[in-house]
Amino acid sequence: MIAERFKRTVSFAGCHGKTTATAMLSHILWGRLPFTCHIGGEDLTLSNYHAEGADVFVTEACEFQRSFLSLKSSIAVVLNIELDHTDCYHSEEELFAAFREFAERADRVIVNADDVRARSLPHALSFGLCSGEIRASALKSSGERYSFTVTEKGVPLVRVQLAVAGKVHIYNALAAFAAARLLGLAPQEIADGLSSFRGVKRRFERIGFFHGVPVISDYAHHPREIAATIQTAQAVAEGTVQVVFQPHTYTRTRDLMEDFVAALKAAESLVVYRTYAAREKFLFSGSAVMLTARLPEASYVQSPERLWRVLAERIKPRDLILVLGAGDLDAIVREMLQKTPSR
Repeated sequence: MIAERFKRTVSFAGCHGKTTATAMLSHILWGRLPFTCHIGGEDLTLSNYHAEGADVFVTEACEFQRSFLSLKSSIAVVLNIELDHTDCYHSEEELFAAFREFAERADRVIVNADDVRARSLPHALSFGLCSGEIRASALKSSGERYSFTVTEKGVPLVRVQLAVAGKVHIYNALAAFAAARLLGLAPQEIADGLSSFRGVKRRFERIGFFHGVPVISDYAHHPREIAATIQTAQAVAEGTVQVVFQPHTYTRTRDLMEDFVAALKAAESLVVYRTYAAREKFLFSGSAVMLTARLPEASYVQSPERLWRVLAERIKPRDLILVLGAGDLDAIVREMLQKTPSR
């Protein structure tokens, strides 16, 4: 395994935030420690792979098909534990057992103390907003970009300013901060690294304009991620947030149907695009059509042309179009934007 070639391996596991936290730690280490990173998305600066040495290997540890159990970490960071990939895990207990086994393979473990399952794992260090040894206090927001003071066991260490929008990124930053502390970096070095992080593609990324209306693309495909992203968009938009959501896999949609409905009800205007099947065969009970039927105010579309017509009819000046999902909708929208007048 590649990780075995490095002196230390830091891995980020969890149902949400792995890519961003991995990228954040990479920015912290950049120019400060010899490191190599493998990021599950495309960092706007470092791309998805960056090599500067063999001291530290920074990577994501994905729970899908239990692939993270093949990884032996010097430092394992557990961001959260929430049921997902229901084609692999049939209960929360089964999922938690896999995370426990992953953590037991690590030399030291960092957990999100605000996550009830994660904090129950044996750990060396914890982080959180409400609890934990590494915390964020004195939060301030400007355009949903947060600054905060990091404290360690109640002692203020440094002020951090994030350049990415969304309160959820405070947790990712605290996770990266905690990992960097165990690697021996100073608080100001860590803060400087975090401030240099500009984001990852498909994580609240502005990809263009449609008739003067900004279009934001986000990878969110789990109910909790969807709810957080819609909340962020509504906080920055001057007008209505026009949400376009593409479900990702039939089993996830079927098994988390109630959670999807609850998250998407927060949208003021909603279009549901045809399901991205990925590895699965059609399953009506988990289809986009079934999801739309549970959301009376939503519209269902299954072609790019129809989607564009619906959006053209709905948008008004000062609105924002929010494209959500981990499937092919992002590529479809990017291609269509190239063919459409931006202003």
